[in-house]
Amino acid sequence: MGVRGLTSFIEAHPELTKPYRLHDCTVVIDGNNLIHFLYSFYKINCAYGGDYNTFATKSKSYFLTFKECNVKPVVVIDGGLDKSDLTFPNQMERWKDRIIRVEQASATGKSTHPFLPTNAIEDFKNILLNLDIPFTQCEYDSDAQIAALANHFNCPVLSDDGDFFIFDVISGYIKLSSFSNFLVQTLEDKITKYFTCKIYHLSTFLSHYPLVDKSTLPLLACIAGNDYLKFNKIKVIAQQVYPVQGQKIPQILKWLSNRKYNETVEQLLHYIHTESREKFRILLEHSVNSYRVENSDLSYLFEKNSPSCATKSILHSKLVTPCGTPFPKEYIMNHTSGNIPSYFLNVMNLHRIFHSPQVGDLHEHGSSKCSRFVRRVLYGVLFQHETSNVEYHELVCLRDVCEYDTYKGMEVCFKIKPLFVLPSGKTVPKLHEIKLMSKTDRLEILAEVMGIKKAYLRTILPNWQLLFGVINYWLQHCSPKPTKEFLVALLLSLIYFNVLLKPNLKINNVKENAFDDLKRIYSLLDKITPSESLSAVTNLEKYACLRILNGRFDVSVIQNYNQLQSCLAYAISLNKLLASPLKSPNISEIFEGTMLHNLTKKLTAVRDSKSFIKSLLGDRTPCYKIFILLLEKVLQNVSNDFPWEKTVRKVESSKIRTSKVVLTLKNDISVSNKFECLNISVD
Repeated sequence: MGVRGLTSFIEAHPELTKPYRLHDCTVVIDGNNLIHFLYSFYKINCAYGGDYNTFATKSKSYFLTFKECNVKPVVVIDGGLDKSDLTFPNQMERWKDRIIRVEQASATGKSTHPFLPTNAIEDFKNILLNLDIPFTQCEYDSDAQIAALANHFNCPVLSDDGDFFIFDVISGYIKLSSFSNFLVQTLEDKITKYFTCKIYHLSTFLSHYPLVDKSTLPLLACIAGNDYLKFNKIKVIAQQVYPVQGQKIPQILKWLSNRKYNETVEQLLHYIHTESREKFRILLEHSVNSYRVENSDLSYLFEKNSPSCATKSILHSKLVTPCGTPFPKEYIMNHTSGNIPSYFLNVMNLHRIFHSPQVGDLHEHGSSKCSRFVRRVLYGVLFQHETSNVEYHELVCLRDVCEYDTYKGMEVCFKIKPLFVLPSGKTVPKLHEIKLMSKTDRLEILAEVMGIKKAYLRTILPNWQLLFGVINYWLQHCSPKPTKEFLVALLLSLIYFNVLLKPNLKINNVKENAFDDLKRIYSLLDKITPSESLSAVTNLEKYACLRILNGRFDVSVIQNYNQLQSCLAYAISLNKLLASPLKSPNISEIFEGTMLHNLTKKLTAVRDSKSFIKSLLGDRTPCYKIFILLLEKVLQNVSNDFPWEKTVRKVESSKIRTSKVVLTLKNDISVSNKFECLNISVD
């Protein structure tokens, strides 16, 4: 959110903030704001579809610096949207603004103004879990809860959201961007480490701009303009209250200074046309109430080992379905813990979802089209629940979902029907039935959605099962199809991040009845020597750094990547909704858009792909054999006539380019005849 013009006004008046040394305390952090801030602060290019490993590395470094100064972060993440739907115009505006930024990035390969990649929030939650940083996900908007939680802990709020200049945070508000390059300094005692930043207190603001009625302060945000009240709704008020351009905030403060709250509200309503007055009053009340700080509803979530946590979660919950049924307690606990995404509430409350456009060919379908079947199943689960009024439930809950997306360069809304019966005839489980289902039954639902057999999953490492199921689904549903080079680059990236940089995958305790392929992978993992690993890391790591290799930015590679990401995002959501029959993968240990882009382009350019892959992983090394096994696993579900996208090849060598190179697998490891070779042609 934010109050229009207030941040600029505060920054132009240094007397309203003071220097502050942050150390040895707790801080409550606005999680969604921090994600955007980190992408901007570390200048992570979003045009490549998501450099998740880079983001994870930078984020961990950021939080470890807090630890160095004995600052204990508590992170609060935004929830869903309530049924009032009063911020819809703002949602639409931000969505359209993102389309413009994505169009620019798709054309240039540069993201001047960052936009979050598909799995950014999922990645961020995993980072917090791995660092053991406490966090919670609000049911709805988080700002008031963040302020209340900070007052509970008697600590500052960290955010870059200008709304916190209005909230009465007793221990102050620190803008994330106010840190002096986030450098750690040491006090005179040569022991205490701290950050230098600027802190804002509402009391300081009111000492410079006193109000006869402090409760009118939220009206400053309303009159200046925020997410509830855009300029087009307050234009007539602006003409009366701040007619002089460039002096908006001082004029509003002067106008408010001698007025009581009720008097001010009535005056504002007087400026509004009679026919619009009641609607404006509702917006005004919601806006003002959004700044009220009450006792925290979240503090109990941070009481370690509290036996009453689950009970309190249910008692404090405001989550109710459109037909008035309380949510299952398991759902409430999963939501507040951040285990399931907050957009579920938008889908259930508003039957609407905005698909954030991603880099690609925006004159075709958006990257979310290929994951539509997964979403239809998701909707089918979410919309069905226990109810005492079946007729009303069917009317308000079992409705189509309006999906906002792009198609052929236009902004469109697709009406998508929830799916209640799978193609096999199995019924989609109801929300309250999930806790009663066995893991086997839940896995069968997930496997059918991904188009695979359960037996297939048992031949793959547990950490990779969901990913390989998604790859199979993506190959069947994406358009256009990927090139073979992209698939090879994807597997090379997986080996780099999830094998070479994560040696703890080498597990010796393999069940005796495990499938031979699974035993073989574990055996190969154990045989990777430190020198082989170091050599492969050295060969591959440069492709995660070079921005554009062998020519211009290839938007088609990123389009393939973003379609795969969309499939994975909704498959992870469905998996978690079904109480996780499979282990959800850690995004930062799989994906790095820059590496995928550069490896794909390199594979397209080299004459002998097989030799190039061996040059990266080593000839006949365990790493290379793992690559061959993984490739076989993917191709196992791909028909011989699969319509791979034709490669437009520009070979690096100056020699004649008329030969055809075949990546032969049969001499490196035993594979079935069906998968003897993957043709990578040089035209």
